Amino acid sequence: MALYRQALQAAPEDPAAHAGLGLSLLAQGKSADARAELTRGVDGWPSQPDALAALASLAASAKDGAAAAKRYRQLLELSPKDRRARRALADIAFDGGDKASAAGEYLKLVEDGESDAEVFKRLGTLVEQIRASPSAERVFLRLADLNPASPEPYYLLADLAEAQGDLPRAEKRLASASARVPQDVTPVLRLARLRLKREQFALALESFRAAQALGALPVDASSELSSLTSRLMLPAAPAKGTLDKIYAQVSSSLHALYAERVKEAPDLSGTLKLRVSVGEDGKAVEVDTVEDSVKDPLVAGHAYLALKDAQYPKQRREPTFEFELKPAVRKGSR
Repeated sequence: MALYRQALQAAPEDPAAHAGLGLSLLAQGKSADARAELTRGVDGWPSQPDALAALASLAASAKDGAAAAKRYRQLLELSPKDRRARRALADIAFDGGDKASAAGEYLKLVEDGESDAEVFKRLGTLVEQIRASPSAERVFLRLADLNPASPEPYYLLADLAEAQGDLPRAEKRLASASARVPQDVTPVLRLARLRLKREQFALALESFRAAQALGALPVDASSELSSLTSRLMLPAAPAKGTLDKIYAQVSSSLHALYAERVKEAPDLSGTLKLRVSVGEDGKAVEVDTVEDSVKDPLVAGHAYLALKDAQYPKQRREPTFEFELKPAVRKGSR
């Protein structure tokens, strides 16, 4: 300390000497005097990382967030990869309610490989500030790991995928959310609506039915289910009987829908072939599309659901049903 004082007698404005004296005073517990000397030192010559770190720490201990943030920013200009400085700067912004700045600093930590759970938990409260970040998916996946019983991170991931136009991924995220809360109607309804948006009408209806099985549907969801059922023109009662009878019943209702669809798309025609895996109880286990040259999601959805809902003879089998759909020839046409 004496050497620093001697240096200052010779050169009163020497920033290195002021900083050195400040660090010596700090080591002796003289915080107020140390802060004054450190301030003179780094203000005269900022490129002193040890002095900046000490001064930032003193300001933080004194609850002087603005001063601490200023010094941590200076420190990061010298050492951009200094995680302790960046974390401190992020925490100051977070505690001060500056969400945008906190999110930006925490995200930089994540990009540099940060794994501290507390950082991710804090980012989980800054969703609006990080949605557009390239690291958002990484953050939400980490939150999913940290909260294994919560569907919320997967809702965020689904929102993110949908905003990016990746609807198949969004669907997978919602399925993961539903697996965490199998008795909760929320993810099932979200999945139903996403499938409806993708014009996967059969899968959408199955999801609405699954939601209904969990309890009474909200009014809007009940209306959506009713509307979709009406659009698909499904028969009032499932087809049943021999395979020939089932084919006849499904063909009848399918052609009724097709007649309505042709009014909107006169050139609509083609072949629809589906294979049904029937269990020993006579219920359809799975329905696979073998051929679809019609390419109409409502027609395909009707055929799928009508065959899926049918009651077959109680015998394990895999019948294939083929439907030829062509517009009726008008009288007088050639």
